[in-house]
Amino acid sequence: MDQLANNDSPAHELKHKLWLNSWWVSFIVFALGWLYELVFYKSINLIVLAEALAITGAVLIAISFALSGFSYYFNFLDNKLGYRKYLGVVGFFYALAHALTLVVIYPDKYGWGLVSRLSETEVILGLVAMTIYLGMIVISNVKVINQALGTKHWRQGLRFGYLAMILLAIRAYIMESDLWFTWLETHQTLPPSSLVMSFISIWVIILRGSMIVSMQVRARANNNHNHYQVSGQGIIKVLLIFITVVAASILFFSYQYLTVRPVLAPTSPEIQSEVNDYDQSPPDEITEPSVKPQTDSELSFLNLPDGFVIQIFASKLAPSLLSKPGPGVGPRLMTVVGEAVYVAVPGQGKILVLKDTNGDGRADWQQEFFSGLKRPHNIVQYDGWYYIAAEDQILRVQDRDNDLKAEAETVEKLVSLPTGGHWTRTVKIINRQLYIAVGSSCNVCNETDKQRAAITRCDLNGKNCTVFASGLRNTVDFVEHQGAIYGTDNGRDQLGNTLPPEEINKLVAGGNYGWPICYGQQLHDTNFDKNVYIRDPCADTIAPAVELPAHNAPLGLAFYQGEEFPPDYQGDLFVAAHGSWNRQPPDGYKVFRIDWQTKKVSDFITGWLSGTAVRGRPVGVVNYQGGLLVSDDAGGIIYFVRYSP
Repeated sequence: MDQLANNDSPAHELKHKLWLNSWWVSFIVFALGWLYELVFYKSINLIVLAEALAITGAVLIAISFALSGFSYYFNFLDNKLGYRKYLGVVGFFYALAHALTLVVIYPDKYGWGLVSRLSETEVILGLVAMTIYLGMIVISNVKVINQALGTKHWRQGLRFGYLAMILLAIRAYIMESDLWFTWLETHQTLPPSSLVMSFISIWVIILRGSMIVSMQVRARANNNHNHYQVSGQGIIKVLLIFITVVAASILFFSYQYLTVRPVLAPTSPEIQSEVNDYDQSPPDEITEPSVKPQTDSELSFLNLPDGFVIQIFASKLAPSLLSKPGPGVGPRLMTVVGEAVYVAVPGQGKILVLKDTNGDGRADWQQEFFSGLKRPHNIVQYDGWYYIAAEDQILRVQDRDNDLKAEAETVEKLVSLPTGGHWTRTVKIINRQLYIAVGSSCNVCNETDKQRAAITRCDLNGKNCTVFASGLRNTVDFVEHQGAIYGTDNGRDQLGNTLPPEEINKLVAGGNYGWPICYGQQLHDTNFDKNVYIRDPCADTIAPAVELPAHNAPLGLAFYQGEEFPPDYQGDLFVAAHGSWNRQPPDGYKVFRIDWQTKKVSDFITGWLSGTAVRGRPVGVVNYQGGLLVSDDAGGIIYFVRYSP
């Protein structure tokens, strides 16, 4: 190569050949990456293209990084694989193309919206990844950089490359190690490409690290500070170091893996005794009263603290089905926009809009806002769009002429959702992103669909969805309060009258809230998960912020934001308990008040349950004109609660 370099024409031809070989290799890797993504995603779209570009960039840089190290031990590789230096550069071009493709696919996230998101972890790690790629190129092209910049500058670049190696290893472990364990647990056919890329990159880094250690040891033994000039004999030391590191890594990850893998099958005595004492026979029939409340005078059976009054805001919103367990056909979650109240009515497949035009606390005007939906559950408004959660999808519509009726031509389907199981779906918009809650498909089981028993976070256009929080059996509603997110969660059935407690959770990114194997204060459900673990499988789950009585079915919740309630009610949390269907005696059918300073739970509205007679099943709670609106999906009613001492 040095002789050729002295002749401009042969050197130019050689350089051209090396570039050509590098691009041919990149095309082959890109084709294989594309095929991998096609098998994984089972569709052809821009996301597949972007992922294939990412795979190609990572693999080429890793190859260049690895071969550059071997060339120190085997001179023939320096001649046969001279284009290894160019592979790293071509790989960086692919990585850059991947970044530009993301701008096209997600312009509101990686385009004009990137500046406002520079402080977000995902963006920071993305920039770190590009820095890592650049660092690998620096190390993979040491001779070129040394000749161009001089030894001093190359040494600085080399140190930068080492730092990039460390950052890559840290990023891969923090961001993707759990995904490896999840993939091993679910036995999917192919792991996501991001895991494959991390796996390749980390092992290449370990290999190069082994080479560096070997060269330093040999250089010190020979009192040679230029430890990069070594013979092929050092490869034996490299292999020994590499095998040692690999063995240590396997032991470490095996330990991590075994902590989430079952070994034996014991039974928890305290839970088993509770289950043994539990009467598994069907509960007594829940009966409907002969008189169903339709006027304020018929609400005398409801009990509230002194000074509070309750009246009917709207009635006859759906047929009354008081004795039917589970979600009713009537009004569910509500949203207040200005003076209008939007409410989902799943039994009719529509969103209604209600208004109190004369200020008497009763809706005297209503119309359909949107219809033709499969069991809609809630609606929220943001930036000119109305986002609707139905059983099978998240969609959005607009009301361009402000006539309180959505225009059909504005409908955009954003996210497809699994159907069946716990069918209620809830969408909220927090920090300019969609948060979507989907319950489990069962009472207690191991889900294979990541959307199930979780809250998913997406861009406003429904793209780039990731799991925000998991282990949530059935979070029916959640709200933002003082920068944090809080949601209800319904525990499993068939564990007795007092287990498990219902939950109010503080939801955080990446949080695992335990279901199906943990509940309450990080307790292991050995009735379902009959396994023994090396360490407590619930140790890394998040305990609830507040516990509520078992089987009360907390659904909607709202922090009081008005000024009419007494001072000690300000900022308190109000939770609608839909009521039990499988415990003796029945419980719930009320609205709880949680003093948010002390977390003390007390009854706020009771009376919907009398013995086995049910007069209503509360669902949603929302702030409205200084008071609270409470929906009742079984009675087809919305109540208005005010303070009037």
